[in-house]
Amino acid sequence: MDWETVYERNSVERIKRDKPPLGIREELPALVALGYEAMNEEDVVRLQWWGLYHDKPKVGTFMLRVKIPSGILAPSRLRRIGEVANRYGRGDAELTTRQCIQLHWLELGRLADVFADLEDAGITSAGGCGDTVRNIT
Repeated sequence: MDWETVYERNSVERIKRDKPPLGIREELPALVALGYEAMNEEDVVRLQWWGLYHDKPKVGTFMLRVKIPSGILAPSRLRRIGEVANRYGRGDAELTTRQCIQLHWLELGRLADVFADLEDAGITSAGGCGDTVRNIT
């Protein structure tokens, strides 16, 4: 099978070819200005590489999967994740089967602050979703 056939059959591969997924963070100000309802599905797919999915049902908020390599997390980082959940979400978080942490109810307009607060503590969501290496279950 050639690449053109792959791109025709697999929209995610086409999206990755057209725009590098990790570059979506640089576009957050434009997406915020556009608004949640006007975001196209391709941008939503690209956000997955930063650990973001629509909350279900699609109510205008996101779920962020914070990547915890090997499931090992310092107490200070766990505390920061809790602070972020309280500040930007609804105060709760979920542990996943793959030893990550999911935060729900995050608004598009606050995502840059969420990323900054996490990164300030050495925490990333890069690779929390999308085509990436994941923890073993």
